[in-house]
Amino acid sequence: MRILLVLQSMNYVRHFDEVIKVLVGRGHSVCLGSQDDSEEVPTSLANLPGVSTVAVPRDRGDAWKRPARLVRRSRDYLRFLDPRYAAAHTLRGRAFRKLLRTLDARDARDVPAGWSERLCGMSVKEQTRLDEALAVLEEGIPSDTMLETQLENERPDLLLLSPIVGLGHTQADLVKSARRLGVPTGWLLFSWDNLSNKGALHVAPDHVFVWNELQRRELVELHQYPCDQVTVTGAPRFDPFFRLEPGTNRDQFCELVGLDPARPLILYLASSKLISEEEQGFVRRWIDEIRQSANPVLQRIQVVIRPHPGQKEHWHETKVRIARWPRPSKIKAVVSSLDGVEDVVVMTSRVRNADPVLFDCLYHSAVVVGLNTTAEIEAAIVGRPVCTVLDPEVADGQVGTLHFHYLLAENGGFVRSAASFEEHREHLAAVLAGDYDSAEIVRFTKEFLRPAGLEHPVSPILADAIERLGRDASVVEPSSVAAPGSDEPRKSARAKRSRTVDRRGFSGVDEALDGGSIVSVDYAGADLHIYATSRMERRWRANACAKEPSTVSWLDAEVQPGDVVYDIGANVGVFSLIAATRCGPAGTVVAFEPGFASFARLCDNVALNKFDDIILPVPLPLSSSTGLVTLMYRTLDPGQSRHGFLTDPADANTAKASRFCQRVLAIRLDELVRRFELPTPVHLKIDVDGAELEVLEGARDTLCDLAVKTVLVEVDESLTDAVDALLGGCGLRQVDRFTTAPSTDERSTWYGLYRRVPSG
Repeated sequence: MRILLVLQSMNYVRHFDEVIKVLVGRGHSVCLGSQDDSEEVPTSLANLPGVSTVAVPRDRGDAWKRPARLVRRSRDYLRFLDPRYAAAHTLRGRAFRKLLRTLDARDARDVPAGWSERLCGMSVKEQTRLDEALAVLEEGIPSDTMLETQLENERPDLLLLSPIVGLGHTQADLVKSARRLGVPTGWLLFSWDNLSNKGALHVAPDHVFVWNELQRRELVELHQYPCDQVTVTGAPRFDPFFRLEPGTNRDQFCELVGLDPARPLILYLASSKLISEEEQGFVRRWIDEIRQSANPVLQRIQVVIRPHPGQKEHWHETKVRIARWPRPSKIKAVVSSLDGVEDVVVMTSRVRNADPVLFDCLYHSAVVVGLNTTAEIEAAIVGRPVCTVLDPEVADGQVGTLHFHYLLAENGGFVRSAASFEEHREHLAAVLAGDYDSAEIVRFTKEFLRPAGLEHPVSPILADAIERLGRDASVVEPSSVAAPGSDEPRKSARAKRSRTVDRRGFSGVDEALDGGSIVSVDYAGADLHIYATSRMERRWRANACAKEPSTVSWLDAEVQPGDVVYDIGANVGVFSLIAATRCGPAGTVVAFEPGFASFARLCDNVALNKFDDIILPVPLPLSSSTGLVTLMYRTLDPGQSRHGFLTDPADANTAKASRFCQRVLAIRLDELVRRFELPTPVHLKIDVDGAELEVLEGARDTLCDLAVKTVLVEVDESLTDAVDALLGGCGLRQVDRFTTAPSTDERSTWYGLYRRVPSG
């Protein structure tokens, strides 16, 4: 499977690099699409076969660029008027400023804070009506042909995106383009605040992968996304952090940072600029407040400050030095003092994910304090208690965000929140005395980060889910919105538009199986349809006539009313359906398909087209002898081909290369015809991907029957002489030879048409 993972910034790769390694290790290729013009493979994935990069435009390339952004930023601002965001003054102000800049990018004026609050008096009903109007405008925005062209050039089997949500985010256009081309889409969350802190979900992808049940609920409640299209996997970004161990003992650590190993220390985790623009001033005040405690330990407490990675350059003031970590030996930390404050050090490193310096800071701390930052979650992984205080000067970055509340103990989290510094000092004193619930921290860590269990890394679980999406995803119905300046919707060779069906009560695509579509077969001779829940069905099976025009010409020319046709290797049954239209109610089509997913879909398609009294489906492989064999599946998708048989049970390497191995009963065609009195075929189509000689050898008696007029068989080049000789011995001579569209695999094949030679 070829996966295109488009990221707003290549920096986001660090959240998914372990997942990428698992996918590549399983034989998939991953192309990293960067929207920040960075095409260099990240260091963590360098020299890894199967990983490539490509630049993906950040914006549309047509006249809809600015109107689309205006519609989306209007919806983004509108969502922060919801009563659930009543205290989110900072978030609302940010969304409003971006909206104004969309109206006039050159206008850099400072907007009074109160402006963003003017519409907060709107009722929920009024907000809903306005959002519905904007949603209709979004539906009218066409797919961008430039992005479609890039996706067609990349030819992904699956498109993954992150973060999708943002203020006026442009990845919505990629979802639209993928939908137009029939490419399934998935959304990867990289942070715990993606769903609540960012913009609206303007164009929904096919599936979303979330950390926990709380995020699943956010998708449903905040973005009206279908619950059954969400998979809870856990948070893959923390897998490397879970594996870390201390690189220093306490004496080594305190020597590196210049503190006393005999005294406890507090680790202060600084937050992003959005949470607090002037956090340095708050930290100085916080230190003064806790040292005013009557508790002698707090009076002399030591503090290590870990700046937010995006703000670390603002924290080092004077006396900067480099501390070399004993293990891993290449890690360096930048250490400095906080001017005018004793026993306080500022510590940073260049590592962003799985930072050994952060791990050791957490490990050697008695308690952790922070306003609202992801590093508090990493504190939970290490098992350290976390405390916070709601200070009026910074509280908007706390209570003004929804995700902050998820960490609080009173809401099922583990962080102790204090309404005043006095209460905060009490909390710190209690924790330093050992009064905290370590089981509560473990429970939160499991539920929030690793729902499958703390012992189970998330990356393989997410990789499994991604594979399932690529294999089974139902592709959203292509948009019918025309591109600007065109009279018709743009048609794509990679997607076939579904049409309404009126067979046995199937009234249209809404009646399709498993959320898929009912699509038209490209056969001019009759109105035929198939179900499409996999990309293979939509791309190849629905377009079988274009793929194999000579097969269709043979059926049209040779099959007459009342004939019996054997379709050996029927797949999902497209050629069986065509044969059924030719032989009519007086004829019979026997369709052989051993692959369980394709056989099930074959039966679905027979019922859909009302050919159940003409087509006889047989779920058995044909071979040269009757007995048990091992069928090796290339994938488990309906519509997939190129499966094979394991001829030597001892060949473990061959079996390992298969997606799935299944023991099945194979039977000789001659025995099947004799035992069950199947009608003698007049025409046979044999397309069994390299097993044609075994099928023919088990069908000698049937092929020698004078009722057989023609045989169309796909022949592996290496079997040409053997196939010619066997069919010639049965009185069938090759009269035509042709090829199909170029194959994507290494097999060299051709199609041979054999006809009965007149006797005498």
